[in-house]
Amino acid sequence: MIFYSFSEIFYIDATSEETVQTDLEAIAPGNAKRTVDASLRWLANQTDRNWLLIFDNADNVDLNLKKYFPSCSSGNILITTRNRELRHYAAKDADADVKGMGLEDAKNLLLIQARAESNPGNIALAETIVQVISSPSLLQIHSCRYMFQELHCFALAVAQAGAFIHCHSSLSEYRELYQRERDNLLQNEETQGHDPYSLAVYSTWKLSYEKLDGPARCFLQVCSILHHEGISEEIFEKVALSQQNLEDAELQDKVTKLLNQLGKQDSGWSSWTFRKVIMRLSSHSLIEHDHQNHTYSIHPLVHHWSGTTFEGNRHDMQNIILTIIALSFSLVYADEDYKYRRKLLKHTTNSMASLKTAEINPLVGRHIAILYGEAGHLKKMEALEVMVMEKRKQVLGDDHPDTLNSKQHLAVTYMQQGRWSNAEALLLVVLEKRKLVLGDSHPDTLVSMGNLAATYLYRGRWKEAEALQMVVMVERKRMLGEDDPETLRSMANLAVTYREEGRLKDAEVLEVVVMAKRKRLLGEDHPHTLLSMANLAYTYREQGRLQDAEALEVLVFEKRKRLLGDDHPDTLRVMSRLAVTYWKQGRWNDAEVLQVVTMEKTKQVLGDDHPWTLENMANLANTYRDQGRLKDAEALGVEAMGKMKQVLGDNHPDTLKSMLSLAAIYRDLGRLDDAEALEVVVEENRNHRESY
Repeated sequence: MIFYSFSEIFYIDATSEETVQTDLEAIAPGNAKRTVDASLRWLANQTDRNWLLIFDNADNVDLNLKKYFPSCSSGNILITTRNRELRHYAAKDADADVKGMGLEDAKNLLLIQARAESNPGNIALAETIVQVISSPSLLQIHSCRYMFQELHCFALAVAQAGAFIHCHSSLSEYRELYQRERDNLLQNEETQGHDPYSLAVYSTWKLSYEKLDGPARCFLQVCSILHHEGISEEIFEKVALSQQNLEDAELQDKVTKLLNQLGKQDSGWSSWTFRKVIMRLSSHSLIEHDHQNHTYSIHPLVHHWSGTTFEGNRHDMQNIILTIIALSFSLVYADEDYKYRRKLLKHTTNSMASLKTAEINPLVGRHIAILYGEAGHLKKMEALEVMVMEKRKQVLGDDHPDTLNSKQHLAVTYMQQGRWSNAEALLLVVLEKRKLVLGDSHPDTLVSMGNLAATYLYRGRWKEAEALQMVVMVERKRMLGEDDPETLRSMANLAVTYREEGRLKDAEVLEVVVMAKRKRLLGEDHPHTLLSMANLAYTYREQGRLQDAEALEVLVFEKRKRLLGDDHPDTLRVMSRLAVTYWKQGRWNDAEVLQVVTMEKTKQVLGDDHPWTLENMANLANTYRDQGRLKDAEALGVEAMGKMKQVLGDNHPDTLKSMLSLAAIYRDLGRLDDAEALEVVVEENRNHRESY
């Protein structure tokens, strides 16, 4: 550690031109005329002295400090500021990052300011408090000639908390009080303790806010609505260049006015204008740049405080920001678009806070529903799709193309939720109206036909599904070509039907083609590519190629965990399939571990009665049976069969499969009559199925 010994130390209040001049004038010694120039000359002439000149709180970006530096090569200068641009005053190679106050230092500071005994109980309480009061990094630049230090006020938040605890509270009470009264506590200037710095936490930011121009203030408020991390210029630029029409002139005008402040110019975008806004915020240390990810962030405490600066209607601004998020992406299948949409989810969640679904523009609602659907938030997706459909019906009528689109989107949501009867009812209406108005081969008609076929597939009506899927695939190949995403989707769906019908070779041929093309066109990690890999793995398993199935399923499982998270429905789906592969390999313990986790998470995410939950339950019952845990197997098997009858119907293939599994458990238990009774029912139901 280097220690410095100074002959004199001079403090200059650098908050304004006037305070700098006043404090500098006081430096000139004795009978000398007290002027700024006299003081600077005197300092410059002290060549044999090691003085230190401190410019404190130099946050004013319009203040030119350079003219107040003595013209000499001796002495030292220290600048405390939140303006990062002043770092250029430091000598070469004399800058170093100093991280924020560590946990131990923060705890010690809190205990000292609170005058609390440093015992284990108080230390534990102090830790919970300082973790609530976040501390960002501090930056310090230091040299023999000049020293620069940027002092964020987060250590001040800890000191202020300690002073308040000492005067008005206790360690045990403060954390709960802070969570309820954060704004009041952080703007309170009555308990500043022994720290000579007299401003409260919020007051220091308020001083900076008052120095910002309109666009910088506006963007700070925008940031308070977005998530505090991952804020990108890309969001605003994409909307500025977008041609999407909201069909709401007032909302469109508000969006345009906001974008005009940030960089929109006619039909283009000015990155320079946007970056000037960022530079003004950065000069007051209110925003930080993540160079690696090309995004911006603000500290959570600043994020919360900036929400208190609203001069207009925050609720209205939330709607505008949500609209900007929605308009910033298209619903295409390209890999880069999907990855971009994933980054928007946390901003969407923040922007949606306190907004009612009915307040959202239908086009915006449709886009946000897509974000939620891709993230597996199916209830939120449904609420938005219902809102869009009702608004379309009210404004445009039942038979308008946009209304039919919204009905179809809601039907797809129902399919994802396992509500196949609801989906089928909507899709039948949409398909008939589209055939009547548009014709059998219109692209929109084919979309409806493909979705209806999917409901038939899920309900075990395979021949009906195959008939529709063949029409869709042939027409899409003719109209769109072999490589179009919609053509590939139709091929993939037909392959699934082939597999359910037992035509495993036909399924494999189609799935291999689809997987290869999706890898080439969409990328290795796109959800549709991963779905193709998972489907092919399923086919391999049914063919008895268990090693090939396992290899693909493990790969898909790892990628989905990384891209979507552990609890996403698609991750849980492939986890369930991998467990069945382990079961077929005789790896019952490995299967059980996955199945227990999958069943519980599927219950939480999709619900107790979702078909996937019931399938997991039946699979786990089979594993228990093979482990010899017959009572556990029976309990789960009975529950799975009963719910499948209610949800899927007596004749659904999965229901029949669960009945046969339960019959096998009964045989192992020696209950042969019960087993035979179930097997007879299965045979009768199979004979009565129109197609199986």
